[in-house]
Amino acid sequence: MSQLRAMTEQNTFNRMRDSWARLKHKAKLWGLRRARNKDYQEYLTVQFDRTFSKRNQIPARRNSILMERLVELGDPPRDGAVLCVGPRDAFEVDWFRGKGFSNICGIDLFSQHPDVLVMDMHHMSFPRDTFDVVYASHSLEHSYRVEDAVAEILRVAKPGALMGVEVPIKYNARGADRFDFGGVKGVLRLFAPHVTKVLWSDEQEPGTPLNWSGTAIARTVFLINKGHGVVGACAQPRSGRI
Repeated sequence: MSQLRAMTEQNTFNRMRDSWARLKHKAKLWGLRRARNKDYQEYLTVQFDRTFSKRNQIPARRNSILMERLVELGDPPRDGAVLCVGPRDAFEVDWFRGKGFSNICGIDLFSQHPDVLVMDMHHMSFPRDTFDVVYASHSLEHSYRVEDAVAEILRVAKPGALMGVEVPIKYNARGADRFDFGGVKGVLRLFAPHVTKVLWSDEQEPGTPLNWSGTAIARTVFLINKGHGVVGACAQPRSGRI
């Protein structure tokens, strides 16, 4: 009986601890929610809850193939500024740092590390033309309006910046997973006409040695051209493929 009581008390403590942690981190969203409409506020909450629920995911199980191709083929300057969009923890930041990069930061609605800033990818506070490298793995499918997120990425990226994108494809977009871009062509169409040169692209079915996730993926590395005005995108939320 005493063992059962101890287990019950431990479970209660764990629930209270998790609830406190959620409230503490969610409080940082208040500034992002101000002056937003109700639908956008609900969007932020859904995305935060999804990210927070994955806080104990083992970082080492993530696939680093896109980062490897980006650095190998793009050969960005090691003293250049790197932005990771939606990393949650420090896995991506540490990976780039391990390759010799010194100026790296991430943005997400939930942060487990000082190098990951609590920031909305649709409304970044960085100055224009800040980053030499922008890396967005499994983040654009969570955007509220894809064209706004892409426009912000283009704004903070330097002319000629190196861009790496990975998204799930051929899946049922719902809840926090809002968009299916269909494939590499759909991803590149988001950034047209701002793609100078595609350095590498790949599509993989789920569960292959090159894709550990549960959905098919599309990923690509390209150079950004900022000489053609404002980007436009044609994605629609939760409405199948583009």
